[in-house]
Amino acid sequence: SGSTIEVTGIVRLEPISKNDRVSSQYILASSIVETTNLSAIIEISDKDIEDIEVFRHSYSLEERMKIVCDSWVGYIHGIPDVKASIILQAVGAPTEEQFEHQKSIHILLMGDPGTVKTQLLKATMKLHPGNQYTDAAKATEAGLTGGCIKIDDLYTQKSRWGVVTGIIPLTHPDGICAIDEFNLYKGDMGDLNTVMESGQVVIRKIVKATIMAPASILAAANPSGKDSNRKKFSRGINTPYLTQMGLDFTTATRFHSIFIIEDEANLEQDYNIAMSMLEGYTEKTEESEEIVGLSMEFIQKYISLSRQIRPELTKEAQEYVASDHAKKRSEAKDTDSLRSHRTVSSLGRFALATARFDGSEKVTMEHIKYAEKLLANTLQERDPGVIDGGLTEENRNYRKDTIDQIIIAMRGMMKDQVPFDELYAEIEKNWDEVPSKPDVQRIMNDLARNSNLTTLNRHRGNAFSHDFVEKPNTEGW
Repeated sequence: SGSTIEVTGIVRLEPISKNDRVSSQYILASSIVETTNLSAIIEISDKDIEDIEVFRHSYSLEERMKIVCDSWVGYIHGIPDVKASIILQAVGAPTEEQFEHQKSIHILLMGDPGTVKTQLLKATMKLHPGNQYTDAAKATEAGLTGGCIKIDDLYTQKSRWGVVTGIIPLTHPDGICAIDEFNLYKGDMGDLNTVMESGQVVIRKIVKATIMAPASILAAANPSGKDSNRKKFSRGINTPYLTQMGLDFTTATRFHSIFIIEDEANLEQDYNIAMSMLEGYTEKTEESEEIVGLSMEFIQKYISLSRQIRPELTKEAQEYVASDHAKKRSEAKDTDSLRSHRTVSSLGRFALATARFDGSEKVTMEHIKYAEKLLANTLQERDPGVIDGGLTEENRNYRKDTIDQIIIAMRGMMKDQVPFDELYAEIEKNWDEVPSKPDVQRIMNDLARNSNLTTLNRHRGNAFSHDFVEKPNTEGW
């Protein structure tokens, strides 16, 4: 299931029922040949290899990437890190046997409407003839990953269960499956998580089957949670982006990079975007600039040739990544800001893909630094704790400031038990940016549930008492 075949035979008609004039078509086959890879083969000649090598030696790594991106989607302005990351996703990383890491690289674009996410997804169809595009809002579980259907047997007139393959396993192993409106998918995210983690669709409903699905996934989503404002990200409300998206944390961890694309005013960039959007309607003059770049055929061959390289990390690169990861984890202020070990895999894959793009058999520090630069603006780097379900940095600061004000207020009130309303009134006197009453109540309830650590106790009538010998350490509360 999932293979492409070429059938040679005679088209016949079969009545839907006995003596029925309405018939269904079928092919009485005399020959069946599998042609799965023929439609996606990219032929590379010796001349092509020579041209690619000349191009590689004529420009630096960053210059080459800019030329490739401009030639591919030069009409899309801004977000250079996102465009370069998609090119590296197309290049891919080699498989790794020890931890069974797949070669696929999964990317999620989370952004406001009108931030060219759909255009980027559709543009990936140019990078490889085996790439696929789908809209998750209209996709079923069987249509996206796989499932079971009943098949009528023309000869026995009986029905039997068979496997139907979704669009992800139908995507070429070296290709990208672009999934738009990812937040509107109504199917089972558990099955999708399995596909992204293992590269397999595992079916255990009625029919038992395993379908290989090694392709990379490029998904795009808009905010859809109750806190979003007109389907745009709401800022300054202490609600994580993932919550505004309605995206499960277990699914978020399957993506190697999550880019946040926000619709913000930028004079120069907004001008270039408007000019690009009107280009197709504008008259051509002698002064019009003719854009010179690489052909998509050349880019496809460049990517295909890069995928044949199997680079290895130098010891220096390995030591740097390990040391930097351990240092960042040790510097985490609390468990909510502790970065996941998955970030090592993400950086490693992008560094390997960078070395491939560079035509190098070794992953050097240059490749590591370039990958770090691309990933610097991802959600994993901006706020690593939130990927595993922790609070955002903004939320952590908000909570810590509130706790500090609670401590100050309770120390200043000489009572054994302080009613919550009186405590909140005292906080309002001393703090201009006091949070809402429900927020303070929720935080105090959390602290009281951990009274053995926080020394804060809750009593009947919504009153609180404290046992502060000295100011407690509020880190991590």
